Amino acid sequence: MVPVHHPRHRLEADVDAAAVPGHDDDVRERAGVAALPRGDLEGGLDAGRDGAGVRGVRFNFVRRLVDVTPRDVLERIAARVAPLGWHVQTYTNLAILSALHDTILALPATLVVDHFGRPQAARGTTQPGFDALLALLRSDKVYVKISAPYRISQLPHYPDAAPLARAMIDANPDRIVWGTDWPHPGAAKRDPAMIEPFRPEDDGAALNRLAGWTKDRTELQKILVDNPARLYQF
Repeated sequence: MVPVHHPRHRLEADVDAAAVPGHDDDVRERAGVAALPRGDLEGGLDAGRDGAGVRGVRFNFVRRLVDVTPRDVLERIAARVAPLGWHVQTYTNLAILSALHDTILALPATLVVDHFGRPQAARGTTQPGFDALLALLRSDKVYVKISAPYRISQLPHYPDAAPLARAMIDANPDRIVWGTDWPHPGAAKRDPAMIEPFRPEDDGAALNRLAGWTKDRTELQKILVDNPARLYQF
């Protein structure tokens, strides 16, 4: 995902891998997910309306990135964006998703979960919380982005991510999307005084890896074309 900064409203948007490139004067050909400033929710929502190409808002439920968003804030944000046809995207983990299971089912907006929901690939499909994520997928309330397996696996080429990806696709192939996570941040321990290096990932190999996780071209078509077209309203 590429960070984009709105010069007028200081909006940060994650332009998803599913976004379609276009000319600068034709935002209708693009779709993005806005990371709204925590202290300026209403202003950020207003800035993202009316032709800005925004399709959702992002919040991180990971302590190293930001304070965990309270349940009531998630509910309030979902209620605000639902009339706009937007979704809520989150970077979180299985424990938090499991704890918020009933809340997520009751949200008026769709939830998109980044990076597999951050399971530990080495622990496989029987680890705590994974069944809860599969249940959310089956409910049609949640999309899961099976991107950046290096965030969940410690092995070269991430073979232990394959069973997790396969289980998610089996649970609901209509609610799986994919992204490269380009430019691949997180290659070193975070230090505010240092410029963070990027990981040397091969995006072509990542796309081939996705093809290996799918059973056939129909599943691949859903993950790369049909599902993002529905989610991002292309």
